[in-house]
Amino acid sequence: MASGIQVLNPSSPDLASPTEPRWYLAYGSNLSATGFVVKRNITPIDTKVVIVDGLALTFDNPGVPYIEPRFANCRLVEQTEQWSPGSAWTGGHGSLMGVAYLLSPADFLTILRSEGGGTSYQPLITPAVALSADGARTQQVINAYTLLTPTTRRGTGYASLRYMNLLRNGAREQHMPEPYIAYLDSIPSYRIKSFRQKLGRLVHIVVWMPGLLVFFRIVARVSGKTGTAPKPILWTRRALFGTMWGLYDLLSKWIFGDGEASS
Repeated sequence: MASGIQVLNPSSPDLASPTEPRWYLAYGSNLSATGFVVKRNITPIDTKVVIVDGLALTFDNPGVPYIEPRFANCRLVEQTEQWSPGSAWTGGHGSLMGVAYLLSPADFLTILRSEGGGTSYQPLITPAVALSADGARTQQVINAYTLLTPTTRRGTGYASLRYMNLLRNGAREQHMPEPYIAYLDSIPSYRIKSFRQKLGRLVHIVVWMPGLLVFFRIVARVSGKTGTAPKPILWTRRALFGTMWGLYDLLSKWIFGDGEASS
């Protein structure tokens, strides 16, 4: 695997029974320390801004059309060049910038449960290089766990403005390098522009959101001490999201308009 990245099975014993603090790499909405601590009642032992070679930020993790169409994701890539502090961040360097949190074993399992209990992600262990205050690479390399979503949406799609603001505000809270903040500011967000799209949003709120909220509460409850949900829960999630997005592609997009790429 490129750059020393190791792909893990969600049910791996290495994930199920941590006995020591672990580094967790956040690159999406968990960049926001406020949301990370308050929503999950987690207190990181330590926090570092890091860069990871061999991963790239994407927005192809499917959410709910018209509401939260896409979430942040990452994918394995070949590194093309090392980013230099002070230069523009284009996203094309073959590197991912994020924040690594050192978490207690209990808090680490809380993250796994809250992120879907293994129903929606592929865990990775990756070397992450700590950055200095000016964005330069240091000599400190930590092994961090992070999550990749293998089931993705193809084509153009954007995250909601609410979600993008979490990323942007989180990057500022963490004092990430200014070129990276400017890059996040330049990414478009999904915007509803027509009455048909507003109607599509309402339909999806009424039809899909209650069931999805109940489902994820069940996931958090049944994930237990290991942070991983049973296989039937995984199959249920695939069925739910497969049906929702399948109906969007076949019907909703044509009836209500674009639910993922309008900006």
